[in-house]
Amino acid sequence: MFGNRMQEVTNHHECGLVDCPPFGQMRECFAGYLCQLATIMRKCRTNQLNLSVYLLTTWTAEGMTAFVDHNYPTLPCPTQFDQCFCENLLDQIRRLRILETDLSSLYIIHANVSLASAAHREEPRPFSFQAVLQNFVSLSLLLESRRSELESSLFKALFTSVVDAHELIRSTISRISQLQANFSIKPVSLAFKSFHRLRIGQWLDDEIVNYFVRKWCCRDRDTSVFKTIGLSSFFATKVLFKDAICKVVCAAEKKLKRADWDCVFFPINESNTHWYSVCINYRHQRIDIYDSLRINCVPNRQKPVELRKNTGLMLSLMRLTEVFAKLRGFHVNLKNNLNTDWEKREYVFQVPFQPNNSDCGIYTLWHLKHILKFGNVQVECRSTGLELTGDMMAENRLRLALEILEDCDI
Repeated sequence: MFGNRMQEVTNHHECGLVDCPPFGQMRECFAGYLCQLATIMRKCRTNQLNLSVYLLTTWTAEGMTAFVDHNYPTLPCPTQFDQCFCENLLDQIRRLRILETDLSSLYIIHANVSLASAAHREEPRPFSFQAVLQNFVSLSLLLESRRSELESSLFKALFTSVVDAHELIRSTISRISQLQANFSIKPVSLAFKSFHRLRIGQWLDDEIVNYFVRKWCCRDRDTSVFKTIGLSSFFATKVLFKDAICKVVCAAEKKLKRADWDCVFFPINESNTHWYSVCINYRHQRIDIYDSLRINCVPNRQKPVELRKNTGLMLSLMRLTEVFAKLRGFHVNLKNNLNTDWEKREYVFQVPFQPNNSDCGIYTLWHLKHILKFGNVQVECRSTGLELTGDMMAENRLRLALEILEDCDI
């Protein structure tokens, strides 16, 4: 009942008051969101996370942390491989990933309630629906952080050296090869030969890179700090210099299911020998080209602008930025505009370099992880699962392999 009425109300001045225990009288637009919140709580109980409105109303930060510690405890890693320990971690990680999916709509509800509160000029009160929703969002962030901690513990328990990582990835791929005929991910098919590329020393192909760009930009559309449209690697080779740009961006915007994106990201496959990426950040007004290959970056930084390798690409990106801006409904003028506030960085100085010729695809995907979280690439990032150093690449390959296997429900 409340949900239908919420859809009917287009002007918040039309919202009447209705009784919504245990909060008393609420605006009708809030009541509709309360129904959505109740649905999320039922899903949580299905996944063995028992929550109540009373608990969410009275929770302190300390109580919330204790709740997460009780339901998803962290344990010190054993000094030797312990299969039971790893299986326990995997079970907790799977449960947390399911919860993250169930809780993903919280962020949209929270944003809509905040807008409705502002329209009604209502300040959040203790023991109010807004306070409950804020606590629920805080809990969701804690659960996401705990999942990252558990994943880090899992990888530490799985191997202690690159040799261990190499063997683990090799054995995992060998085991999956027995299921090669059924190896597909709905609704995206992923060939086994592409999965094979996750072995240490192998160069990632378009299929693997595009799979994660598409997945992460869509999956994190509600939780990422910087909402990002992710375009495939074929955008640069087939569309960038043509007139079909608007159609491609509109299609990507539809997949993202929102029009308030902050960034546009796409990887570039350079002749099947090297990966690098582009990010247009509208919030920070910056165009960045991220290249993790030292031999490309350092010499070109020292050249005059007209002689740099990516000067032509940057000119195309400036035009692209103007086209994307029109889709967002505002004007950006970069052509012959010396007074623009936009920063254009053909070779970003603060970017970690790869230690070999095969990890460029991994670095490109981790650039996207950083953009979703920070809006740009962080050199000294120590956040779990976001590290961009040479000694972490084996672990990062394993992270990708396990994520694909999880998507296949294997």
